[in-house]
Amino acid sequence: MFLRQPESWTVEEDFCQLIKSLYGLCQASRIWYEVLDTALKELGFKRLIVDRAAWTSPTGVYVVAHIDDMVTAGSRTEIDSIKQY
Repeated sequence: MFLRQPESWTVEEDFCQLIKSLYGLCQASRIWYEVLDTALKELGFKRLIVDRAAWTSPTGVYVVAHIDDMVTAGSRTEIDSIKQY
């Protein structure tokens, strides 16, 4: 993703490449999904085959994401540790 520089910048190139996505850009939701998917996989979650926005852990905790909201189901201690991570 590229962004035109502000006129006050004195960099010679015409465009700057974004290192992070910005909220409100078209790709922001895709980047957020990738970050969430990576973090949950690091915690041992697996994505459900029938829904790409739902994950389950071996201990029976479920996480479902919708846009920028998440719903969790499972034991309170495990959910708290996931939230803390």
